Formats: sequence, structure tokens, C-alpha cells
Amino acid sequence: KFNDEVAARYGLVASLLRSQEFAQAIAELAALEKIAPRHPMIEAMAGHVLMESGQLDIAIARFKAALARYPNKLQLIYDYPQALARAGRTREAAAFLDAELARFAGNGPLHRIAARTYAELGQKQQEHRHQGEFYAWAGNLPLAIVQLELAAKAGDGNFYQVSVVESRLRKLRADQAELQQNPFGRAG
Repeated sequence: KFNDEVAARYGLVASLLRSQEFAQAIAELAALEKIAPRHPMIEAMAGHVLMESGQLDIAIARFKAALARYPNKLQLIYDYPQALARAGRTREAAAFLDAELARFAGNGPLHRIAARTYAELGQKQQEHRHQGEFYAWAGNLPLAIVQLELAAKAGDGNFYQVSVVESRLRKLRADQAELQQNPFGRAG
């Protein structure tokens, strides 16, 4: 019964959030937190309720505290920089994303968030690089290559960033050429 009540309240908060009934969502979230044990899903939901209701500073603080408790919970890692960007703290979001991408280099959704963040900052090279990494993660090598070519031509990256893009572009082109030569993979 206890778990059923927690699940029902969580679902209610999610439903109220989707229908943008923020005052009621906040009230139900408070009721949920009284009966539920600490959990990263509830922390993420709380951050979303606060963020969507316009309480960006409180949402950011909530996500930050949740990340201190659950540093490897990907949903929180995705949510925190989006809250920062919404609050106009885009450079802070980019710095956080860079640190997390050092830990989770192959995480496609994180690259997609980074692409959007760098687009907001007007950093075309980084925007295209991360969008290309997202496409590579999704298995779309032709689009990944196009994005990395755009990144290579952007002209606003430093030497290290350009080197990373060019190296990755060579690797993806080689992968694409291998796929074209043997579209069904290697027989083994």
C-alpha cells in the first residue's frame, strides 16, 4: 500500500506538471515528499516542477543538491544544465556539460544538450561538434560527418578544439567508408 501511494502521488505530480497546474503540483509534491523516501526520480521531478513554475533559482539549487547526493544519475545530469541555461547562466551550463562529457564522453543525449547550450552561446564550432557526436551516437554517420565538417569550418574554435574535431571527423569518415564497403558487417 505504501508503494502504491507513493507511485500514485508521483503520477499525480507528473500529470499536474504536464497540464501546467503548478500550484497544485507544488502542493502534491510536498505531500509526496512527506511519505516517500529520498530518491533521484523524486528529486528530478521536484526540480522540474520548480523550473516549469518559474522558480529557476530554487530549481537550480534543488538539482545541484540532488547531484551532490546522486552524482551519476543521468536524469539529474541532463536537467541541471538545462535549468542553468533557462536562467541565463549558459556559460555555467556549458562548463558543467564539459565536465560531465569528460566522464560520459559517449552519451548522446548529453551531447545534444551541449549542442543546444553552445548554440545559445553562439559558439558554432562547439555546437556542430556536439550535434555531430549526437548523430554518431544515434548511428547516423552521414549527418554526424556533415555536422563535424561544419564544426571544422566554423572558425571559432581554439587549436585543441579544432584538433579534436578533425581527428573525430577522420574516424567517422573511415567508419563510413568501411560501412559502405561492407554494409552487413564483418562475417566472423
